[in-house]
Amino acid sequence: VENTPLARAMIRGTITRDAYADWLAQMGHIHQSLEAAMAGCPEVAAVYVPAEMDRTGVITRDRAAFPEAADPFPWEAVSRLGGRFAEWREGAPGKLLAAGYVLEGSRRGSRALARPLA
Repeated sequence: VENTPLARAMIRGTITRDAYADWLAQMGHIHQSLEAAMAGCPEVAAVYVPAEMDRTGVITRDRAAFPEAADPFPWEAVSRLGGRFAEWREGAPGKLLAAGYVLEGSRRGSRALARPLA
């Protein structure tokens, strides 16, 4: 992931405001889909704590810093991922937790991007 043009632009601090706002919106769609799939899923209820684990609200707050940005529809790949989350809820709920783990790890790792993004 770190070698994609988007990630390199974030690391270098050269990403445009529009590109960052679009990326943030897509991350919002991903988290919203994952959180919706995990909500009320009995197989993950013992470990899924929405108040501690949900990120949609934080992303929504962060997006408010870009009032000029449009609210784009999910990219095709993001929509497909959301569909996978819905499928996993029914047939492989453990994968929802794995997806949450990957996203949380990515979020924690992205703390190093705060300075270049600023």
